[in-house]
Amino acid sequence: MRQDSAEAVQALFAHLLTQPLHREVTQDATAAVRLNCDAAAAQLIEGLNENHLRIASHQVRAGRKHRLLRIVPLSIASLGDVGEPIIEEYLDVPLEAGDRANRATNDALRFAAHLQRLPGVAVSYGDVCRFEALLRDVAGRFLLSRGEKAVGQCPRLSTLAEVARFGHKAADGYDRIRQGEPIDELPARVTRYVFACRSGRVVVHEVSAPIALVLEACTGSRKPADLADLCGVRAASVESILAWADGHSLLT
Repeated sequence: MRQDSAEAVQALFAHLLTQPLHREVTQDATAAVRLNCDAAAAQLIEGLNENHLRIASHQVRAGRKHRLLRIVPLSIASLGDVGEPIIEEYLDVPLEAGDRANRATNDALRFAAHLQRLPGVAVSYGDVCRFEALLRDVAGRFLLSRGEKAVGQCPRLSTLAEVARFGHKAADGYDRIRQGEPIDELPARVTRYVFACRSGRVVVHEVSAPIALVLEACTGSRKPADLADLCGVRAASVESILAWADGHSLLT
């Protein structure tokens, strides 16, 4: 992949993550948006009632601190630092077993791994999580506007306490993904925790929509040429990422 293609991918992420719709979604009580806790994220949550925020940091194996946020009505926290009492206290939806979230998790992991393997593309896993979160929330709002069911009970995460106990295995699996090991060769249990620990996901929108439809809801168009105009790059460059993504839903 040429350098301009790599820049196009990053420009696409950058553009979508700064849209007014994304700012609006972060203040929606039904939203669950994951963000990296950095200057950009601080700007996104600026103006929210400080009493509604609970911030926790997660120490990763490399010794660096990633602040992983989940936005729900009363809390922002990383899965690595909280347990079941937090869920019971802050979420009004029960946990239930199911495979729906596992499928979405694996799809998102494959998408992240695919991006990281493309020559010349420097897209962080955090960026992928934020992008996937934006797609999920926009799709949820889009389907709700059409009167379709989009938000349901929190699918399988086992429990947050269990996720925390397996955090070290998740970190190991994440490192193996970054090194290019195929997702299918990792135990399903580990891949699930990799995504759970890294994304801070708790509330999941139960929607089903192709990526192209979500992009259309985001930008008003699903055409690569229009997305390229928004990002200021060539349409062929944007096609390099959409070609793989089209038909691979990141949503349940």
